[in-house]
Amino acid sequence: MVKLNNIDLTIIGGGPVGLFLGKEAKKKGLNVVIFDREEKVGGILKQCIHTGFGLQVYNKNLTGPELAENLYEEVNNLNIPVYTISMCSGFEDKKLYFYSRRGIIEVESDYYGFALGARERNRGNLFIGGDRPTGIFTAGFAQYLTNILGLKIGNKIAILGSGDIGLIMARRLKIEGMDVAGVYEIMPFFGGLPRNIKQCLEDFEIPLYLSHTIIKVEGKDRLEKIFVSEVDKNFNQIGEIKEIEADTLLLSVGLIPEIDILRKNLLFDKSTNQPIVNQNFLTNIPGVFLLGNSLTIFDLVDKAMLSSLNSLDAILKGKREINNNGIKLKTGNLIKNLIPQIIEKDSEKANIYFRVKEPIFNKSLILREDNKIVFKKKIVALYPSQMEEITINPEIIEKDEVILEIIWKR
Repeated sequence: MVKLNNIDLTIIGGGPVGLFLGKEAKKKGLNVVIFDREEKVGGILKQCIHTGFGLQVYNKNLTGPELAENLYEEVNNLNIPVYTISMCSGFEDKKLYFYSRRGIIEVESDYYGFALGARERNRGNLFIGGDRPTGIFTAGFAQYLTNILGLKIGNKIAILGSGDIGLIMARRLKIEGMDVAGVYEIMPFFGGLPRNIKQCLEDFEIPLYLSHTIIKVEGKDRLEKIFVSEVDKNFNQIGEIKEIEADTLLLSVGLIPEIDILRKNLLFDKSTNQPIVNQNFLTNIPGVFLLGNSLTIFDLVDKAMLSSLNSLDAILKGKREINNNGIKLKTGNLIKNLIPQIIEKDSEKANIYFRVKEPIFNKSLILREDNKIVFKKKIVALYPSQMEEITINPEIIEKDEVILEIIWKR
């Protein structure tokens, strides 16, 4: 067994968030080590050959591989040890264990940052009836097959769900000469960023069907047909079921944060089913942070990277535990995801991240203590696909609980 100790910060996950936090922590004089389960670091960036990355961090419009290369070059220049092909197998007695090419590695560190990203929901998470043919992929895996392996995944494509990866793949496959029958979204509004609706669907004349879902698939060996139904606001089938020929179905129906290695030890917010963290993303486990999509799903890679600096601030100040006597932050009207759940009163500022349940136009976002509004921001437009962020000074809050919500009056 290889034993590593005297480490300030161990980062689990060599994607964009892990690499970014690693280099920033090293610049502050911390002893850092990074582990990743793949042969090459970069995470999802390696297969995202479109541009749109690095705008906030580098002030450049980079492709995913370009951003990954920039981050790794910085990490390498700072002589940060990076262990690839290392699978995290357990966290016990304040130590992490990895299976690697060097055998089992035991790591003892002052702080741990889990930046494992997220996995895609697949057919097993959905209620799609019918046969079990080949030709059904998650959108991210289809992206890997197309962009990394250079494979043609089909001829006539249908896409269930309007998440960003699905929208980007609709455009990519259309450019590659495949027929994209349409994108079917069960909600009455789209799930991706507005810019991707415009650039990936409208600009390529790919139809988007809101309030529609796929209820059944058919195919002996390879997928042959899908059956589509319109749904009402309660997701009940209405109208005629449409039969559409398709040999390939992509599922772009959301991501699930990768926190299985810690799940048994974490405390969760029952209202959002998210791990409870403070404004530094510190969990109930002393010295353990959840970062990026391991904590909550960010819409932009740059935003996820920059958010990790909240954790670095706590590490530099020597904070290891949540103050449970802090301010409790609760979800109110039309708020879905919300991070953090605890704001410590002695902090100089707190960044609050949230998503709304439905598109919001010309209303107001407020923080309130009972009936007293302590923060208010006018809203022009908010979309469920976007992770929003506000920054507050905890001194504006007098009580031990505050609610974030949308109100109708501007």
